[in-house]
Amino acid sequence: MSIYRPGSRHGVLNDVDSTQPQWHTSGYRRPPDQAIWQYAFDHDFVVVTTNAWDFLHLLNVELHPGLIVLRESGLTRDKQWERLVGAIDDIQRQPDPETYTINQVIEILGLGQILVREIPPPHPH
Repeated sequence: MSIYRPGSRHGVLNDVDSTQPQWHTSGYRRPPDQAIWQYAFDHDFVVVTTNAWDFLHLLNVELHPGLIVLRESGLTRDKQWERLVGAIDDIQRQPDPETYTINQVIEILGLGQILVREIPPPHPH
């Protein structure tokens, strides 16, 4: 589980703990998805995950910083990183990378294969 701030020179934060992201393995048990999502939402980070289903259900807000989903399973960390770097490079090439991911789900289908979908605001009840 990682979080990423588009347009940032600070990179990707890995192995998130719900109160303080760590640049390296924190050694803590991973917090619940809702806590990770809330931290990312509060601090304008994009969540990077292989756990698409749970996080897609958390996009029930009018405006969110975005979600990056690795759709391939069984990849090593190096292979995941290789695919993520390609998606980040694509984001950075956009005219306004800091806002490009807002309300977007960026699905990494394979090496160099990226699908971007807008997740619209929730419907009124």
